[in-house]
Formats: sequence, structure tokens, C-alpha cells
Amino acid sequence: MPIELSCPNCGYAYTVKDDAAGRRFRCKECGDAVDVPGSTLTEDASAADSLGFDAAADNDLAPGGSGESLSSSGRRRSPRLYNDQLQPSGLGKASLILGCIVWVFAMLGIVAVMGVGFVFAQQAQNDAPDPDQFAAFGALGMGICGVSCLSYLLSLVGGVLALIVLTRPDERKGQAIGGLILNGLYFLGMTGMILLSMIAGNS
Repeated sequence: MPIELSCPNCGYAYTVKDDAAGRRFRCKECGDAVDVPGSTLTEDASAADSLGFDAAADNDLAPGGSGESLSSSGRRRSPRLYNDQLQPSGLGKASLILGCIVWVFAMLGIVAVMGVGFVFAQQAQNDAPDPDQFAAFGALGMGICGVSCLSYLLSLVGGVLALIVLTRPDERKGQAIGGLILNGLYFLGMTGMILLSMIAGNS
């Protein structure tokens, strides 16, 4: 019958054939020695010869899970245990939230600009535009610029937080990747618009 065991150091799960009893091999995840329960322990070299794997190679015994059949070489992989050991990332969640916020601000800004443009077009058809409306539009334009600057800074912060999470091997990466995409697209888009405005102003 297959033997279920795990690394005593990192807890990575393995399933080996019963003829591996008494053998010892190196854990692929942490490199610590793992003893297969049995009467006699043998060092890595003899275990590799009899079981057909190299304790230092990438295709060692793979972690296994219940309910799966063994292959002819005794290998079986189930990464669920290792993924469950990854810690939830608060920074990754914050990055994703910031990315959503900046895009909400961006959509609101686009709607506001379209509304202002429509009203300006209507006012241009009149011989005597209302000065009060022009003042209100100017204040709205300043508000849009302020929100855009704030969103630009938030996208930069969100991108940095996502990059920090991606450099940590013990944290989950899903939310950080989403945050990096959202914040990165906004940051690059705004940077391009700023550069184009500067070029147009100097020409």
C-alpha cells in the first residue's frame, strides 16, 4: 500500500510506494531529510537507486493527495497543501482596492468632462453666454484636475504595494497581480497624457 508522509520541516506532503519503507530522501521544497517509515533507514543514494529517483533532481517524489492514483514511478503531485500555507496579503488587497478606486475616479472624470463639453457646445450657440455658468465650469474643471492628480498618486502607491507583495515568497499573489494591472494601466495612461500635453504645449 502507498505510504503517506510529510516533511517534518515544511509539512510538504508525499506519497510513496510501500517498497520505499526505511528509505530517506531530500524534500524538494526545503531540502530537509525525510524518512519513510520502515525498519531500516538508508541514505539518499541507495534510496534513489531502488526507487528510480534522484534526491537532488527536479523530478523527485512529488507531493501527493488522497484519492489519486500513483504513476509507475510513484510520483503524484498535488500543490494544494503548499498553496494553503501561503499567507493572505493585506498589501495585495490594499493595492487591488486602490486600483478599483482610481478607475472609479477616472470614469467619473470622463463623465464630468463629457458633460462640461456638451454644455459648452450648447453655450457656444448662444450670443450671450452666462458668466455664472462659465465660473461653475471652471471650478468643476479644477476639481477634476485635483481628483486626477490624487488618482495618479494613488495608482503609484498601489503599484508599489503590489510589487512589494510580488517579491515576498510566502504571500498569495492573486490580489497583488490584479492591483498591479489596474494601477499600472492607469499610471501609464496618465503619464502618457501628461507627456503628450507637455509636447503639445511646447510645439
